[in-house]
Amino acid sequence: MKSIIFVLGIMLFVGSGCETLSRQQKRQKEMRLHNDITNLKASVERLEQRLDGIEAGREDVYAQISDSQASREKSATQYATEIEALNSKIMAQKKAQALREKQMVSDLSKTMVGIMEKNATTSGGSVSGVEHPVQAGETLSEIAAAYGVQTKAIIKANRMKNPDDLKIGQLLIIPD
Repeated sequence: MKSIIFVLGIMLFVGSGCETLSRQQKRQKEMRLHNDITNLKASVERLEQRLDGIEAGREDVYAQISDSQASREKSATQYATEIEALNSKIMAQKKAQALREKQMVSDLSKTMVGIMEKNATTSGGSVSGVEHPVQAGETLSEIAAAYGVQTKAIIKANRMKNPDDLKIGQLLIIPD
């Protein structure tokens, strides 16, 4: 959890890099970052709930082991077999928990990379300019013409892989 808070702190630090944005654009950027952090926190809470379920299952297995140990009427062979089966269940649950933890880390890492990439494209890194929210029906060439820049410059500044895939509300950096 400490590492997640550390990474979120780094993301806030990285997100404060562009000095050419207006106050309103900075507020919008901070709101997006705040929303991303809120979504990450919700994801972490959901994943922690899943882990709690796994731990509860493991506690059930330990309770079964305890019940098994309390029963002295069983023969030594039956007792050993039951303990072996319960230990196998514990190992399976430990493996499942480890896989889920890896998946959690992977999912959170992907989400953070996405946020950092989005933050890098909106802050522009070494690109300076203004942000333009895409409106319904706008094309990249129309936006470029409106700002008097080349379409290629917008594509490069925003690291666009598919310039034909504009989304309404998408923020584009229009380079100076």
